Amino acid sequence: MQTRSVVRLLSEVFAEMVFRRGFVHCDPHPGNVLIRRLEGTNKAQLVLLDHGLYREIPDTLRTQYCRLWKSIVLGDLNGIKEASKELGIRSPWMEKAFPGLDVTHTMIAAMLTAKEWAQIADPSSGLNRFDSKQTKDEEKAQLSKNVAEYMQGIFDVLETCPRELLLLLKTNDSLRSAAGRLGGRSTDTYIVTAKACIHALRHERAGDTWWQESRHQLSLLRAYSHC
Repeated sequence: MQTRSVVRLLSEVFAEMVFRRGFVHCDPHPGNVLIRRLEGTNKAQLVLLDHGLYREIPDTLRTQYCRLWKSIVLGDLNGIKEASKELGIRSPWMEKAFPGLDVTHTMIAAMLTAKEWAQIADPSSGLNRFDSKQTKDEEKAQLSKNVAEYMQGIFDVLETCPRELLLLLKTNDSLRSAAGRLGGRSTDTYIVTAKACIHALRHERAGDTWWQESRHQLSLLRAYSHC
């Protein structure tokens, strides 16, 4: 089995739970995830263990989280800001550190992707902007530096976000770590995430016309074409 196909399977399963079903296994650390070959095929089968930490995500929160992730992947900066406000996220520390600027949304986007805002906000390179050009040690050092510098802002986000979102953040961190260990790339995970979000939002917005849905799909295609 190819490791990248395993990463994609893991992404698909959890994208279905998080963005479409709203019923989520919130503890996917390596000890709770098994991969085996589906009998009689070369396909991978995902087996989840330890079912003691599931959460049902309210539809409103699930929809807001969908909008946030879709906007992050597609580089929709206004969409990131709007979704962040819908989630009730704010940071008094960020407001004080950057007076006159509305930048709290940059913090939640950075926390979800473990990337700097400059990378997230530059969609010119498509999804490749999420793949670090640094070594793992360099990336880890930069992340540690950013966490130390913006620690109070991180605390503010965690204090103001919906409680269910805390477990989604935990789940997201576990999945990102697993994908990294398996050598996954952004095209293995963010394409899956964006597609799941677009499909979920389509059912929430019955008034959307076909061309609005097509516009989202074309935006995703443009992002993928840069990979």
